Amino acid sequence: MQFLDFHTHPYIEMTESIKRYPRPEDVGYDFQRTELEGLGIFATAGSVLTKAGGNELEKMHRENAVMYRLYEEHGDFYIPGLRINPQYMKESCEAVEEAYARGVRLIGELTPYASGGWKYCDCGEIFELAQEKGMIVSCHPTDGADMDRVCELFPRLSFVFAHPGEADSVLAHIERMKKYENAYLDISGTGIFRNGMLRFITDRVGADRVLFGSDFPVCNPGVYTGGVLFENLPVAVLEKVAYKNAERLLGR
Repeated sequence: MQFLDFHTHPYIEMTESIKRYPRPEDVGYDFQRTELEGLGIFATAGSVLTKAGGNELEKMHRENAVMYRLYEEHGDFYIPGLRINPQYMKESCEAVEEAYARGVRLIGELTPYASGGWKYCDCGEIFELAQEKGMIVSCHPTDGADMDRVCELFPRLSFVFAHPGEADSVLAHIERMKKYENAYLDISGTGIFRNGMLRFITDRVGADRVLFGSDFPVCNPGVYTGGVLFENLPVAVLEKVAYKNAERLLGR
């Protein structure tokens, strides 16, 4: 089975990586790509996340600069995700305009908790622009009210929420997807190790808005490819989750 990993955080230098247990061979993207391709992952998507200091605007610009370099060098494999921050509304809207002009259609993964503590409902002008341009937003979960409200405010903007979580969180994701057609879920992070979780979700909301993701390099992508395959899903469902939904959403 082949996979399109919708949720990754690539890097070039280790100072740009959020991997918690680095190895000497981890430097550079070529090795990361080789590891992922060895699992049947034929393409990846996501934003660059760094631990390095500086204010949040400097951090946003620095992460996007690395993203563009990776896109230029590995555009056949890497689908870039733009970083924005509503604390810098003007600069973020300018970043969206530039990204769209350069062929970028994905925003995020966005991580409000790690970039100033804002909410998705604070992103009004940015998301209005993204909605107008038909872009997609990848979101780390915030509180349920914020996630529900942003889906309601921007009904033509697709939001891919990450990390199914444990049982209560899974149920909340399911209810959100039932209520809002623009709410999607990627399976990265906590969840896939719970046997039957993926099938539980697809049985209740269908397979069309569930995407494969691993959160590489924080998480081991082999756990996620193996976890998906172990669910013994019908082939049509498996293909949608593994890569077809992401391809459709991203227009590949």
